[in-house]
Amino acid sequence: MDIISELARAIDRADLNRIEALWERHFYRLLLQDPALVDRAMASLPADWADAHPRREMWRALTGALGEGRQIPTPVLERFAAFVRHDEAARPVDGLVLLHVRLGELIAHGWGERASALIDEIHLAVEEAEDRTGLTDILPVLFILCAVARMLAHDETIAVEALFEAAHWASVGEGHPALASVNAHLALWHALEERFVEAARLLGDPAPAPAVGTLAHRYQSVAFVVRALIALGELDPGAARGWIARVDEPTVTGELEWLILHARSRAAMLEREPWEAIHAIRTTLSTSYDRFPPSSFSGSLLRADLAQLTQIAGDLRSAERVLRAPGMREGNLAIDVSRARQALLRGRPDDALTILRSPMRDGFTPAHFPSGVVLAAAAERELRGEVSEEALDAAAAVIRAHGASGALTEATPPVRELLLPRVGVKAADVPQLWECVARVRLTRREQQVLRVLRRHSSLSDIAAALFVSELTAAASLKALYRKLGAHTREEALWLAGE
Repeated sequence: MDIISELARAIDRADLNRIEALWERHFYRLLLQDPALVDRAMASLPADWADAHPRREMWRALTGALGEGRQIPTPVLERFAAFVRHDEAARPVDGLVLLHVRLGELIAHGWGERASALIDEIHLAVEEAEDRTGLTDILPVLFILCAVARMLAHDETIAVEALFEAAHWASVGEGHPALASVNAHLALWHALEERFVEAARLLGDPAPAPAVGTLAHRYQSVAFVVRALIALGELDPGAARGWIARVDEPTVTGELEWLILHARSRAAMLEREPWEAIHAIRTTLSTSYDRFPPSSFSGSLLRADLAQLTQIAGDLRSAERVLRAPGMREGNLAIDVSRARQALLRGRPDDALTILRSPMRDGFTPAHFPSGVVLAAAAERELRGEVSEEALDAAAAVIRAHGASGALTEATPPVRELLLPRVGVKAADVPQLWECVARVRLTRREQQVLRVLRRHSSLSDIAAALFVSELTAAASLKALYRKLGAHTREEALWLAGE
């Protein structure tokens, strides 16, 4: 059945019963396929038609709210919730619409764990539904939201399972237009783990952009950001910013804010202009801490970006504070890569290798991913003075297989020179973002001064503990600070690893 033509004919005949019957079974499909026609249908209805029934009132509210990222007005939501709970005429799909709205609001606030807890209720409602009317219409859309909630709660594996569930429901019968969004969200998961070739395959060729302010455009915004991440993987920040610019403002400041900020930060890294991005992330994390806590996926990703930006800016102490934020989840790829890079920047390649070889999930380690395998080669070079052919070949193979040339920015200059010909990338196309620092080796006397510095803060106490004059103690401290590259006592102790 051509539901678009059916709805158009019903509007032309002013057949209110037919319009309602089509919306009961195909509301989300129609909203995705032809939102202008849905608006036309809504405008053709009598003014009191929607007010006469909570389900109709909810349709009217969803028509505007889903496209523009607005919340459903509280009175409308309360009347609909009462209808779902107490009216025998309510159907299982009505309960799922209510859960869809609640889930969307939790995600908009960044409350991934609370949203994730709602998913069991959704699965139970689907299993117990005897009246299947409208289920194939809402379930692809609903399970996409379930996947987003799982991802934000750091349940990446279960998030992918939810997307496969969405794909199943989107493939029932004639197929559902939400399938493109399912593929975009799967592509996002691949892109965040630097599997850009697979992400591009899932997206396919760019489709014409739907009208701004529609549900279809909100869904396609995910694809826009994924294409931006793919461009960054190809070392093209200009193209990435072009894709980001296609996302409408309500989406930029709404549920995709963290993702847009991540893509912009990655572009700033390649452009070696970190400060504006540092300010943007710090502002977001300070004003929206509840939306992006360290325990959430989005919060971890933004903190990993902030750490890398401050590393590029040369502020290692700030990077260290970011990476030690309380509540940070273990086994997060972006955080582990940033921690390994921090170890290399502090001259500790052995610590970097330990991080990169530690298991995350499903037997994978950070060194299985493009940035991680390049960092591992750099750490091996710093630790042993050379890097094996096997490590270089492995890094090159992973970069080529995933279209992740951007991972070359994780290489130290010696390793970069060895990798570039293996992957066929020109040196001029790969910005050198950082260099490994050899760990400072202190003499016995300097180690003694450092131990005293740890116990005492005043110059007189330090001089007494060293059995020297204050003038000599000051000279010893100045020499130690110069060797460590420190300016203060606290910085010297931190740089020395105390």
